[in-house]
Amino acid sequence: MIRGKAVEEAIRLACAMGIKDFSVTRAQDIASNRYYAETETYPKQAVKSYARPINALVREGIRAFHFLKVGKLIDGKHYKKSVQNREISVFPDFVFDKLSLDGKEYKNCCVELKVTSKFSKSMQKKYADQCANYAPDETVRILLYLIHNKRVTRRTGSFAVQIRYFLVSSRKKLKKN
Repeated sequence: MIRGKAVEEAIRLACAMGIKDFSVTRAQDIASNRYYAETETYPKQAVKSYARPINALVREGIRAFHFLKVGKLIDGKHYKKSVQNREISVFPDFVFDKLSLDGKEYKNCCVELKVTSKFSKSMQKKYADQCANYAPDETVRILLYLIHNKRVTRRTGSFAVQIRYFLVSSRKKLKKN
């Protein structure tokens, strides 16, 4: 979770500063620094192991957002949702004024970013519901997975990262637990 948040913040900064002009190396440094700052109290062996795919995740995450042709990042936007007769605030990972996916242009889009080492259909349903709940009904929701492979390529020493996009349909209200 800490690694995913560090990757998300580095990508957010790249989007805010202009994804085409922002240095990938700088974004990778920001993610690594954030990750190590948050994991100071954890065992060094585990911290080092989980930190290894960060550079590949940031690089492919920036590439994914560049592929989406994202517009202006609307930073810090949150929404009020009514759940069981009370209002709560929800904060999507990213909100853009526009983006393009599969040749279609969408306006007012929320993107939920998930960083994982394994992907399953049950995870997809759980996070699709979360994505639907974290945005107002009138917005387009996209679930973006960055799936890193635990195997390191010998030649380059980098992790393989697979990108998956899902367009999530709207839900009328949050599901009850």
